[in-house]
Amino acid sequence: MTSCVYEIDGNDFSSLEGFFQAVWPLLAGERYSGRTNLDAFNDILSWPEAPYSLVWKNSEVSRRWLDHREIARKLERMLKTCHPSNRDDVSQRLHEARTGKGPTMFDWLVEIIRENEPHVTLRLA
Repeated sequence: MTSCVYEIDGNDFSSLEGFFQAVWPLLAGERYSGRTNLDAFNDILSWPEAPYSLVWKNSEVSRRWLDHREIARKLERMLKTCHPSNRDDVSQRLHEARTGKGPTMFDWLVEIIRENEPHVTLRLA
């Protein structure tokens, strides 16, 4: 049973940073101020005060924007700062993203959210 329903609208953002700007005030408020990254996003999903629903309106718009190009952009940044032992893996995922293979950024975000059930229930609308 969920106590709150939060909504984000895929028409309001076209990048990972825009997604964070849309979702952060709803889920984190003042917590994790300035820490808009995937690890912190996972944290706020898994530490709710009560179970909640996240409705992602116009998710098909987000699916188009948060595509392989967007995940490649994220992986390029990760490659610059990742531990040397992870470079081969990140490089391989970057190559796949650049060739339109593997998960998209939208896929990553949906997976992170769904991994946090039963704290959060995702509804793509």
